[in-house]
Amino acid sequence: MTGIDRRTMMALLAAGVAEAHLGTVAHALAGWQTPHGAYTPAFFSRDEHRLIDDVSELILPATARSPGARAARVADYLDLVVAHSPRQTQEAWRRELAALDARARAEGTDGFVALNDAGQRAVLDELSAREARPDSDAVRAFVRLKRATIDAYYSTAIGLRQELGYLGPQMLAEFRG
Repeated sequence: MTGIDRRTMMALLAAGVAEAHLGTVAHALAGWQTPHGAYTPAFFSRDEHRLIDDVSELILPATARSPGARAARVADYLDLVVAHSPRQTQEAWRRELAALDARARAEGTDGFVALNDAGQRAVLDELSAREARPDSDAVRAFVRLKRATIDAYYSTAIGLRQELGYLGPQMLAEFRG
């Protein structure tokens, strides 16, 4: 398979992309590096995409060490992966995101993205307290987003190279273990 490196292929397989779709997703990811803001979601609605973007940034926020999930375009990456995932995976994402948003609506807002920063953090804190035993779709959404955000982030140049300092495969004259 051309145009896809082993690291990307493994990340896509781990994210649930069917092996038959790897070439299509690899092609989509190759054209994915457009300027931020120019991305049009392939699967998620704009509201779902915004929710994913906000949650992923709260999970891996910009700091002095890292520009964060938003700068790494985690939401865009996840949209491409889910767009080429099996139908049941897509349905789970939609159902769980709707439940997370409904949980935020219980706070009397128009959904998660309408909450202020403290409100968003409070909802995620509540859900994360139950992540060891997910008992609702809202909690499952948080668990899925947390795992997917970390996987996506550390599959990007920002996460892998800039934050972790990975330089790629190198020939070492000696190993000082």
